[in-house]
Amino acid sequence: MTAAEEDAFGVLLKRFRLSAGLTQEALAERASVSLKAVGELERDPVRRPRLDTVALVADALGLDREGRARLLAAARPDAAPPAALAPEPGGLPRPLTPLLGREGVSDAVAELLRRAARGEGSRLLTLTGPGGVGKTRLAIAAAERAEDAFTDGAVFVDLAPLRDPRLVLDAIAGRLGIDERVGTPVGACLTAALRRRHLLLLLDNVEHLLPARDEVLAVLEECPRLVVLATSRVALRVRAEREYRVAPLELPDPDAPPDQVGRSPAVVLFMDRARAVGAELEWAAATASAVAEICRRLDGLPLAVELAAAWVRLLPPPALLARLERRLPLLVGGPHDLPARQRTMRDTIAWSYRLLDAREQRLLRRLCVFVAGCTAEAAEAVCADGEPAVLAGLAALVDRSFLRQQADARADDAEPRLIILETLREFGLEQLEASGEADAVRRRHAGYYLVLTEAAGAGLRGPDGVAWGARLEREHDNVRAALSWAQASGNGETALRLSGALWRFWSERGHLTEGRRWLREALRHPGYPGPTVLAARAMALTGAAQLAVDQGDFAEAETRSAEAVALARECGSPKDLTIALNIRGRLARERGDYQDALAFHEEALAVARAQGDRPGEAEALTGLGFAIGFSGDVARGTAFTEQAVGVLREVGDARALAAARGGITAHLTHAGDFARAEAAGTEALALFRRLGDTGQMALILFGLGILSQFQERYERAAALHEDALALRRERGDEHGTIEPCLALAAIALRRADYRLARDLLEQGLGVLERFEDRWARSMAVAFLGHVDLATGSVAEAAAHFAEGVSLMQTIGNPLHLPVCLEGLAGLAASRGEWELAARLCGAREALHAELGLGIPPADPTAYARTFAGGREALGSDGFAIAYGAGRALSLDDALAEAGAKLPTDGRR
Repeated sequence: MTAAEEDAFGVLLKRFRLSAGLTQEALAERASVSLKAVGELERDPVRRPRLDTVALVADALGLDREGRARLLAAARPDAAPPAALAPEPGGLPRPLTPLLGREGVSDAVAELLRRAARGEGSRLLTLTGPGGVGKTRLAIAAAERAEDAFTDGAVFVDLAPLRDPRLVLDAIAGRLGIDERVGTPVGACLTAALRRRHLLLLLDNVEHLLPARDEVLAVLEECPRLVVLATSRVALRVRAEREYRVAPLELPDPDAPPDQVGRSPAVVLFMDRARAVGAELEWAAATASAVAEICRRLDGLPLAVELAAAWVRLLPPPALLARLERRLPLLVGGPHDLPARQRTMRDTIAWSYRLLDAREQRLLRRLCVFVAGCTAEAAEAVCADGEPAVLAGLAALVDRSFLRQQADARADDAEPRLIILETLREFGLEQLEASGEADAVRRRHAGYYLVLTEAAGAGLRGPDGVAWGARLEREHDNVRAALSWAQASGNGETALRLSGALWRFWSERGHLTEGRRWLREALRHPGYPGPTVLAARAMALTGAAQLAVDQGDFAEAETRSAEAVALARECGSPKDLTIALNIRGRLARERGDYQDALAFHEEALAVARAQGDRPGEAEALTGLGFAIGFSGDVARGTAFTEQAVGVLREVGDARALAAARGGITAHLTHAGDFARAEAAGTEALALFRRLGDTGQMALILFGLGILSQFQERYERAAALHEDALALRRERGDEHGTIEPCLALAAIALRRADYRLARDLLEQGLGVLERFEDRWARSMAVAFLGHVDLATGSVAEAAAHFAEGVSLMQTIGNPLHLPVCLEGLAGLAASRGEWELAARLCGAREALHAELGLGIPPADPTAYARTFAGGREALGSDGFAIAYGAGRALSLDDALAEAGAKLPTDGRR
């Protein structure tokens, strides 16, 4: 057997099955597939199974990550693994310092996680304890030890930056690389992505987001192989939870000799941190005694120990102990009606805070306005305000462990971020409020991020667009904080400008629901006089329209985009008017209203060219290319898109350039220029893969799948559409799943797999119930009519073709009417109406030639039978006469004739 034969899917599947000790019947039962399917998969060397079948079989076999990857590679040897079966993004942080004094506890928690991975214990484990007890560090260590028990590994989600429980599932989805579309709550998106995954999810800092626990639990209940490890200062108090209380570090015995004191976990941590700041301590009896007492008086809380140890470079342990003595009543034994952190760590932090001089205290409390850290540049801009030498102050705070530096692993050249531990930040915010300068600092914070986001909004459309997108992603929590302040303080202008600058980022990165929420809240503020505010409102309206189109909410998109165009005209802002007109054009294209789309894009093009707005010009040209191409003039549509490519190469917008190349693939496919279409689509796919834009990758995969369908390469087409469908589902893009579903149904129809075709079409129609998409529905019911016709359901076929024709006429675009005419001809043939069948065939071919899109018949075999049956029944001459008469009919007359002679039996 050759190496290629050994790697064939069927051979590999059989080998895995036998290794697992399973019969074909047992595997079929476990995987919920038919015995016949398992047998065919193992026997057929060239069979390419559906990816969801691969996932079911891999789960049934209990394959590890490597085994799943091998099975998937065998199923798709000519394609990269689709995201639906690939490991999720994320992973665990890799701390640079060792875990000290927690080895036994870490092993115990890891064993609980391994048991949960085997289905033997609770799948929700919560580590509880006071702030600073080391829950996060312990959780990471335990997850590292248990990670190999999970096929899909472990993912860490830091919830500390969040303040709104509604954003918890969004944060998890973002960490997993999942976004969502309207009609599908983010919980459903997570459930769909995680239902078959064997994954450990570490949720850090849950205590301030407890209202989200029900949503997290709902996802956990729907995903039987998901395990959640949470850290929280309080238990979640749900039935499925197992609570594990994290105790402070073990303290030395008061009577222990110095060598035993030195082995105490709390003392080991203290000495390690002291040496890390450059302190050189001689381990003598006096030192051992002082250090042991310090650790005892700090209750062995790791954060308190570390904060104290950071001062040893300035204060030897005996001197440090003397200072701590005066704070001891505040560190322990506080009133029981206060939260735990206020009885312990809050006072420890207050003690450390008082050791700073006035300038350092002022800088620290101002820094606490930042969420999830900041750069030194941002700190200088927001915190300076009369404070010289901010950088020196930052260095001092780093030295004293109030700040830590964190490099961004995703961007090697990014400036390290300055991070404040959340417990410290809470204390600092209290001090900021007490100082009376909170509002002024928050105003400067919002102002800094307003400047940043407006620069990014422009930069996203240029050669540095990818870098700007990454920077906004890193600063997203700070931007959210700025938006929250603007909304809460009634600063409508700032809210409008921030949200208006961010909509393109939200659209590209998939923050659709959240972005629409911010935009709606900003637009609720009453209008203010003045061109700046009106222009900001126009841009916010434009953004709201764009995100509504992204989510298939065409009604809101229509209202918002119309208001945006009107306001941009009123403000006299040509660039904003160009953007709004282009979005109106895109909305019209999505609805199939190509004449309206042409009008909007043509006006946008004129405005952009008059102002020298090259990005706006490129968007208008791309939109015109699509509108003209899908109106039937493929050559002219391609020419417009090629113009857009030229402009975009000059502008340097890689994302828009890739989208335009994808548009050219669509045009050239319909023009029959398959080689150039393949080249353009492959280039676009590679660009989007480098950009990490899975939404556009799915769009290009769909286009390449249609190209393969036109070439009758159905195996490759199905694989491409399945990959596109997997990406859409992983992103939570429910509306986006419709196109690949319809394409897969068309392939199944051509292969005479009518059951699969019907299942896919009914699945698509179920999704369409939640969206205003007449275009997609018209196609779905037309294809369903072909399935009905092929399976002998004539009355149902007539009803479906009638609905399809009605919808397409309502839309006002004949692009897919040949599909209905073909079906109506077959329907006439099934009733023995051979002359009508021949006339409708002629009308179908005339419209097909007029459109010039080269779309093949929906069911080529059935269509060929209609021709053959007509020639046999009418004779060659009789068929030719009727066929020619049909070609001469107008489209309206042909449809009227079909409707008059082929009633729908009252079914609609």
